[in-house]
Amino acid sequence: VQWSPDGDSLFCLTDSGREFSAPARLDVASRELTYLVTPDLEIDEATVDPTGRRLAYALNRDGEAEIVIRELDSGTERSVMGLPPGALYTYWQAGLAWDPAGERLAISWTASRAGPNVFVAVLATGEARQVTHAGGLEVTADDLTEPEHVSFPTFDGRPIPALFYRAPGQTGNGPCVV
Repeated sequence: VQWSPDGDSLFCLTDSGREFSAPARLDVASRELTYLVTPDLEIDEATVDPTGRRLAYALNRDGEAEIVIRELDSGTERSVMGLPPGALYTYWQAGLAWDPAGERLAISWTASRAGPNVFVAVLATGEARQVTHAGGLEVTADDLTEPEHVSFPTFDGRPIPALFYRAPGQTGNGPCVV
């Protein structure tokens, strides 16, 4: 939850009246809740820039995130480019953070073949670039396997998305640890 710059409303993630969580604005005086975007996917995190003009959010596509920046006045959106396939890294901090001017977005990011690092997206270009180089691994990214997106049915027939990491060189249906 965060306050709007004018202090008249709160921005939050909620699933009130929906199946999936989405960012919303709660008017403090009227208590009216207005969704800012309503995709049919889960949104893992959202944050409004300090000017109150832009919303950044992480759209969860079966465990892989897409970072989207939305202009709140016009509703135009664009995805942040330049991130490897992965998701927000939110172990001890928020995964998205704006600079004071609302022109750059810091993204705490992790990928299947890379450890957690910070990327910065510049709004003028929409491109993110890696600004930290955490590591210390004894292996290289080429030694690691990129996962496959799979799904399996629940007892009631709903598909559950998952990431499947096949052992290097394995073909066919071998044993699988879940």
